[in-house]
Amino acid sequence: MDYPDFSKQKSSLSGILAEWLVYVGVRRIFFVPGAHIDFLLHFLINDDRFECVSAVHESTAAFMADGAYRSSGKPAAVLSIGGPGAFNMLTAAKTCAQEKSPIIFITGDVPSFLQGYGAFQEAGGKSSVITDAYQAAGCHAHRILNIEDLTTAFQGFMCSLDQLDWVPLHLSIPCDIAMSPCGEASISRTSPDHDEPCSLYERTGTNRGKYLKKAVLFLGKEIRDSSVELLKKFAISLEIPVAVTIESISRLSEFPERLRLGIFGYSGHDTATNGILDPTLDLLIIAGVDLNERNTCCWNEGLWHPHRSVYIISQDAGLKWPGKVAFKPISQDQESCITSQLIRPEGHIATALAAGIVERSQWSTKLIQSCPAETTQESDKHKQITMLEACRIIGNALCDENPLFTDAGDHRYFAAHVLSQKPHPRFYVAALTAPMGWAIGAGIGSASTEKSYQTFVITGDGCMLMHGLEISTAVKYHLPVIFIMFENGGYGKIRRRFNQDHTIKKYIPGEIPKIDWSEFFNSIGIEHSLANTSFELTNALEYATGRTGPHLILVSIPNDEPYPNPTTMFSSTSKIFLQTYKINKSK
Repeated sequence: MDYPDFSKQKSSLSGILAEWLVYVGVRRIFFVPGAHIDFLLHFLINDDRFECVSAVHESTAAFMADGAYRSSGKPAAVLSIGGPGAFNMLTAAKTCAQEKSPIIFITGDVPSFLQGYGAFQEAGGKSSVITDAYQAAGCHAHRILNIEDLTTAFQGFMCSLDQLDWVPLHLSIPCDIAMSPCGEASISRTSPDHDEPCSLYERTGTNRGKYLKKAVLFLGKEIRDSSVELLKKFAISLEIPVAVTIESISRLSEFPERLRLGIFGYSGHDTATNGILDPTLDLLIIAGVDLNERNTCCWNEGLWHPHRSVYIISQDAGLKWPGKVAFKPISQDQESCITSQLIRPEGHIATALAAGIVERSQWSTKLIQSCPAETTQESDKHKQITMLEACRIIGNALCDENPLFTDAGDHRYFAAHVLSQKPHPRFYVAALTAPMGWAIGAGIGSASTEKSYQTFVITGDGCMLMHGLEISTAVKYHLPVIFIMFENGGYGKIRRRFNQDHTIKKYIPGEIPKIDWSEFFNSIGIEHSLANTSFELTNALEYATGRTGPHLILVSIPNDEPYPNPTTMFSSTSKIFLQTYKINKSK
C-alpha cells in the first residue's frame, strides 16, 4: 500500500511529525513537560488539530493514551522527556504491546551530538539505550535523526496497522533534531573517548615555570576517600581554594572556610565561577569530577584556557568532553600518582605552588570577599517567605548527623546554593538523572535504616504529585523523617520558560492546578504544619524536630522568585546553547 510522503514538505521535523500523527488518527496527546520536549510540545499545543492533556506522571500519561485508544478506537500519543521520563513509561509500553494497543510513545532526548557526554537527564552512554529498552518491551522503536527516519518509522507503523499487527510505536527524538528546520543533526561528536583505564590526565598550558600564583582544586564525588585525604592536606598546606560539584557539598565541609569557593556548575556560586574561569588561573586540579553538563557550566570552554595547566584525577577509565581538548594519560594508580605527580614536596608542581603561596592566599581571599555574603531576612509574621530564606532556615535546623535529601526542581537549586555556604556533611541529591520524587522515596529508605537521627527531605508540589502517596509508608512504620514541601503551583523552570514564550496560543505547560494539600495529607494520616512566613517555618521546624515520627511542613512560596546566581542556570536543550555551541565547534 502507498503511504503519503510528508518529507517533501518544506517543514521542520516537528511539523512533519504533526502531519503523520494526524494521518494515523491521533487527536489526543498526553504529556508530562520537560526540557527535552519543549520545542515539540510548543509545536503540538499550538496545533488546533490536537487536544493536549498534561499529566503528573509519565506512566499514568501512557495509561491515559491506552484508555483513549480503547474508548475511541483511534491511536493516541504520549510525550515525555528522555532519561527518567522515558523509563517511567516502560511498564505502560509493555502493557500496550501485550494488549495490542497501537500507542505512539514519543520521548525527547539530549542533543544528538552530546550523546554519551553526560548531558542533563541523558539515558546512558549509548544512543540506543532508550530504543533498546522499548524494543525489549515489545514496541517498534526508532531513534529519529532526520525526516527520512521519521517517514520510515510511520510507514512501518501504518503497515502493521493494515496487517492487524497492532504494535506500539516508539520514537526517540533528540531535542536538536526537533529544533532543526530540516530535522538533521547539527554537528557530530568531536572528541574521541578514552577507553584505556587511567587515573591521571595532564594538559600542560603555556605557564610552565617555577612560580604558580593562582590555583584551584575542583573536587567531585567520583574519587576514593583516601585520595581526598591526600588532596585535602595538599590544599590546606599550600592555600589552594576548593570548589565542588553539587553532589559533593559534603566534601566542602572538610576544608577550612577560608578555602571554600562553593559550588561550580549547577547551583553554583560566583566565587567558584570567577575562580575557575579566571583566564589568569595557573593551575586547575580536577579530582573525581564527572565532566557532565551540570558539573561544568554546560561544558564551559574556559576550563581549558591555554594559559593554565590542568590535571584530571579520575576514579575510573575515561575522560569525555564534547570538544577538541587533548589530554595526556599519566598514571593508572590513583594515590601514588597524586603523591608522585602533585604533592611530592620536592616535585616541580609543589615547589612552584609553594613559591606563590602568599599571592595565592591574597587572590583567593579577595575572590571570596568580592562576593557579598548572603544576608538573612528579618523574620516577618506577615511577609510571604521565599525559597531562598526557607532554605536558610532549614539549614539552621539541621545538625551534622541529619541526612538531607533534595528532590528535582527549583528547590534543589536553592537548597544546594544555600546549604553549601554552611556545608552539610550528609547532603544527598540525584543531580544528573533528576527523577522527580526521588527524594521522597530515598528519604523514607534512609529513615528506615537510620532511626537515631531524623532524615530531612526537601521536595516540591510537582514531585509530590508523582510519588506523594508513598509517604503513607513513613506513616505506617512511624519513621523519623521530616518532609518540607514547597508549593508554588507549578514546575519551576518549565513554567518560567513557557511564560517567557508569548507565542503559546493555549494554556501554559508547567502550571499545577490548585490542590488542597492539607486534605491530602490528612487522608494518608501524616501530621503536618503550614508555613507561609519565616516565623511560621521556624516554629514548624522546632515542633517537627521534637517529634519521633514523620511530619510534613507545607511551605507556600512565590512563583517568580529570581535565582541567586542566574549565570549558572543553563541547559544543553536551549536554543541559545545549541546555536552557540554549533558556531563554536564549526570554527
